[in-house]
Amino acid sequence: MKFVREQSRPISADTGLKDMQALIAHNRLPARAALVGKTEPRDISGKYVTHLLSYLKGAKLRPSRW
Repeated sequence: MKFVREQSRPISADTGLKDMQALIAHNRLPARAALVGKTEPRDISGKYVTHLLSYLKGAKLRPSRW
C-alpha cells in the first residue's frame, strides 16, 4: 500500500509517516471522515502504455512471440 498526501505527494518518515506510526501506536487516530468517499472506474490503460513506451525513447520494438 502506498500512502500519499495532498496532490499525490509521497509520505515518508520526514513528511508524516512517523507521525502516523505514533498515532497508531498510542491508539489516537482521528475521527472518521464525515463524508464517505466514492470510486469511479476509469480506463487508463492507453495512457499508461503510452507512458511506459516513453521510457524507450526511440528504441525499436520487435513483435511479441506469444
